[in-house]
Amino acid sequence: MMRDMKRDMKRISDSKKIKDIKDIKKEDLKRMEDLKRIKRMDSYRRQYEDIKNKKVMARKNKAQKRKLQIVRLSMCLALIALCIGFTIKSIRINVNAYESKDAKVKYYQSIQVQNHDTLWDIAEKYAPNEDKKSYIENIAEINHIDSNKIVEGTNLVIYYYADAK
Repeated sequence: MMRDMKRDMKRISDSKKIKDIKDIKKEDLKRMEDLKRIKRMDSYRRQYEDIKNKKVMARKNKAQKRKLQIVRLSMCLALIALCIGFTIKSIRINVNAYESKDAKVKYYQSIQVQNHDTLWDIAEKYAPNEDKKSYIENIAEINHIDSNKIVEGTNLVIYYYADAK
């Protein structure tokens, strides 16, 4: 009987060991599963942080691009304004020069050559302040005259300068 008891005890103790081993294995398995879960969660967390960092960097890049576009646009607008300013100033200068008291206007007139008239006499009469030689050359060119000789009674187109009205 004793033997039977011992045998039963041994069986019980062996079964407890097996149960303990099974329990240990179950606990280890749970721990391992928990560790896997934690690793997965860490992996997800890292992925989330990476995505979040990428989004933040994308926003920063977008903001930098916007700032750069604004700077470029403002520089273009400044350049356009500068060009417009210079254009307006040059127009004002031209208008002021045209409207000044010293402004002269070029007029053309047809005259008839009188007895003993020369191109030099005509140049002295109609262009007293100009170079006589260049004035005579211009008159000859306008009237298609090849020589400096002019005939009495012919009509010549001449020009002269007068004050603007």
